[in-house]
Amino acid sequence: MTLVQHLQELRRRLLVSLVALIVVTLVVAVFAYHPIFHLPASRTATCRRTGGFGGDGVTALLEVTQYLSFITTILIIFGVSFEFPLVIVLLNLAGVLSLDRLHSSRRIAIFLLFVFAGVATPAQDPVTMLALALPLCLLFELSVLFAPWNDRRRARKDAESEWAGLADDETSPTPAPGQAPLPEHASLSSPSKLDDP
Repeated sequence: MTLVQHLQELRRRLLVSLVALIVVTLVVAVFAYHPIFHLPASRTATCRRTGGFGGDGVTALLEVTQYLSFITTILIIFGVSFEFPLVIVLLNLAGVLSLDRLHSSRRIAIFLLFVFAGVATPAQDPVTMLALALPLCLLFELSVLFAPWNDRRRARKDAESEWAGLADDETSPTPAPGQAPLPEHASLSSPSKLDDP
């Protein structure tokens, strides 16, 4: 493949990823609106039904801008936070996160998802926090289920590579254009001056 073909492929992948991120954010915002603002136990539903946080005997003087800001904040928080599993999948595709690392940090990740849900939601009721934390944990588990498939695919691809037998400190046997061929599996014999203590 030429450089132009690689760049076109990269551009196509980035465009597909960007469209997927936008679509997922909008879908999550639409699906988050209904349960969060219509669950009877949530503070946002109480605010919507009674017009205030104090119940029937108290009239809240909420301005439209405050209410719209509250709704917009919740929808943005839900939309952006549901991109977290996509980030995990992308990090696994890039080789940064392996299945072993995801398994070893599962408890910490779930705890941090609940902490994030408690801090990020502007309503202080537990229903809204759970409405954010439980789907995030489910999506995290789904992204962990993706990791073994990708790790097996990467291992199979690496085993079939022509550079599979080379160590990290060995040079490539392929000469650069205009250069004499290198001896097969030539390695660095001595450290450079920068590596000296």
